Amino acid sequence: MNLPNIKKNGESFIFVSYSHVNSDVVGREISRLQEQKFKIWYDDRISLGTKWREELASSILECDLFLLFVSPDYVFSDHCQGELHLALEHQCPILAVHLEPTELTPGLKLAIGDRQHLFKYEMEEETYQQQLLTGITE
Repeated sequence: MNLPNIKKNGESFIFVSYSHVNSDVVGREISRLQEQKFKIWYDDRISLGTKWREELASSILECDLFLLFVSPDYVFSDHCQGELHLALEHQCPILAVHLEPTELTPGLKLAIGDRQHLFKYEMEEETYQQQLLTGITE
């Protein structure tokens, strides 16, 4: 895994940002990445009784890669936008995976237009999986 040298508890990890409407699809993606031995942080990792915003923010700031799954619901989620803006502000490496055709708002186009994108819905599954792995490890 050739991710930048930012560590959490001594390990590289990927922060996954997604709309909960897409939990089933994203859950399968997370499972595949975990099977390939990638460490993944997503919102199920928030401990009970914690200040969840602090834990989310800390994880974004410490991640090696901010992996966002784009969908129409992501575009209009205030929580997702907050996560993305924090990642951008702190210059986290970002990879955007588009789950379905999605019209980005002008602000979102400006924010992630120069970042790496994969259009999952346009690819055969095997090609997508190879490209995702390449995008993560480059």
